[in-house]
Parts: sequence; structure tokens; C-alpha cells
Amino acid sequence: MSEREVMVVSGTRTAIGDYGGALKDLAATRLGCVAIKEAVARAKVDPASVGHVVMGSVIHGEARDMYLSRVAAVDAGLPVDRREYASAAEILRFMGLRQVRLLTNNPSKSAALTRRGIQVVERVPLTVPPNSVNSLAGTEQGG
Repeated sequence: MSEREVMVVSGTRTAIGDYGGALKDLAATRLGCVAIKEAVARAKVDPASVGHVVMGSVIHGEARDMYLSRVAAVDAGLPVDRREYASAAEILRFMGLRQVRLLTNNPSKSAALTRRGIQVVERVPLTVPPNSVNSLAGTEQGG
């Protein structure tokens, strides 16, 4: 297993109000976006250096909330895709897999796994066209 440096640099939270209170008209992704921007500002870090955002949410109010941390992070100006796939490669190696067929439209996923010693023998394209629900879940190249 490779050693990676992990730092929690800041945390913020949104206000909590009663059901139907002052924040009832704001989407969870919007509230998350505000909290992320504040966390990055408090930490005094370059938004482009943030590799992962963790958020908690109790109730999903709309389809975008299924990807709450990702949508809020992108809306807050963080990089669209900072995934580096080291964990995925480690898991595959642990399972004894050295070759995979990869379901993706994103050629950078294949390249990243190959750089980490996993041979991608075939990249199988996703056949679901982008739409208003799934376009926020993937990168500009597709899932």
C-alpha cells in the first residue's frame, strides 16, 4: 500500500433551522457550496489543491443532492476532477486483479490506472447520453 499524506485543513457547517424555516428555499447543494467556499477561505489554501470533499446530509431534496459533495464542491470553484485512482489500483491489486475492462468514457481513467500498474485491456464506453441528472456526476469527458 502506498503512503499518502492526508490533511483535513478546515471545516464549516451551514446553519440549522426548523423545517420550513428561513433556509427552506435554498438547495442543499447551494448551502454546501457556501460552506465549502468558507472552509477553503479559512484554511487559506488554493482551491485547485483540494482533492476531496466530504459532506454530510440527512434528507435529499432533489436529484442533485445524491452527489451533494461533488456538486457543491464544483459550484464552490474546486477542480472538476482531481481523482488520481491510487486507491482504486490498490484495491484491484489487493483483489489479485492486474487487468481490467473499464466501463468509462473518460480516457484519463485508463491512463491513470495504467500508470499505477493496472492494465486496461479494454475501455467500454458508457451508452447513456448526458442529461440534466447525470451530467453533474461525471466529468466533462463523461463518467
